[in-house]
Amino acid sequence: MSQPTPRRSLDRKKRRIFFAVMLSLPVLTLATLYLGSIVARGGWSYYKFKIRQHSWSGQAWRADPALGYAHVSGFRGRQYLSPDVSQAIRIDERGFRIPEGGRPPGRTGPRILSLGGSFTFGVGVESEATYTDLVAEELGGTAYNAGVNGYGLSQMIVQSRQLLEPVKPDVVLASFASWIVHRAQDTYSSTRFAAVPVPYVAGVGLPVRIEPPAFEPKIFDLHFAERLDRPVGAVGLLDYLVRVAFPLYLHDDANRLAFGVRRATGRAPEPLGDPVALVRAGYSEILANATAAGARLYVVDITSFYEAPDEYLAALRAIPGLRFVETRDALWSHVEGTTPDDYLRRFGHWVDGAMVDLHPNAAAHRILAEETRKVVAAELP
Repeated sequence: MSQPTPRRSLDRKKRRIFFAVMLSLPVLTLATLYLGSIVARGGWSYYKFKIRQHSWSGQAWRADPALGYAHVSGFRGRQYLSPDVSQAIRIDERGFRIPEGGRPPGRTGPRILSLGGSFTFGVGVESEATYTDLVAEELGGTAYNAGVNGYGLSQMIVQSRQLLEPVKPDVVLASFASWIVHRAQDTYSSTRFAAVPVPYVAGVGLPVRIEPPAFEPKIFDLHFAERLDRPVGAVGLLDYLVRVAFPLYLHDDANRLAFGVRRATGRAPEPLGDPVALVRAGYSEILANATAAGARLYVVDITSFYEAPDEYLAALRAIPGLRFVETRDALWSHVEGTTPDDYLRRFGHWVDGAMVDLHPNAAAHRILAEETRKVVAAELP
């Protein structure tokens, strides 16, 4: 048999190297693009939270196996809507928002527990200016504000299972808005820079079927606030990318991919697709849980600058025994105009003629509180 010549062997080696390089180019290209996406996402979040200062002065949240995330007990700090707009944030040992000086002592009136997201929590206003605290003040009672930024109906249902026994409220205020309902269909929170899995509704009935968060989030382990304490500049950005962005997005992207595969193969249930059924089932369970604990449930309409679909409202009002607090007419009666922009000019947060946030300002909270107080007070002994 003839033996391959040195030249022929060299040609074969070159061909193998050529094909290996050609095959690796797509992989290298995808890897480069992916790493670039991490740098881009990390740079954007650094800009938003460090330079624009739309952030918190400390770590206010922790991972929670049932709720996805929850307040850090005993947190004290500030939330910044802009460098010029902030408010004091104090969380008590049980996770409720309270005034900076603590709860007012000596009140013997009703215990009021509120469930909801950022409107209930009171983004942009001090704790004592939120509608929960104002209702409690006007009734001589005690406020237990369980609102958490980004929470939706699924978390409110979970909270109604967790909090009624230890708090023993006389009154439960559950917020209602279309986005509160839609969040119960989401598998991740509304944060734009990290994957924070949340519970979601997968089936109706009593109790409602709620799927737990898909995996434990990474963001709360990275000491995010500490990385933002460094001076603005290349060194601070590099430190942020290495210590926050890369570990965060590598973790999040891998786990999101794995969860997507589980859903695609039927090993993880899909969220409930019918929002009307979700309204009916979700608020029915909160009502049943409140009633069983000896509390009255009031569902407060926080929809504000645009109206929830009629079918959502019809489903809510059709729940036997549910008390619904209408607030839209009272809010809009203070607005000059009929558009969402007109509404936000009256009830958004503004600095030097520019709106910095669309959450309800103190004036809106006062109106929400007054409308709620009238309905609650009419049934108090």
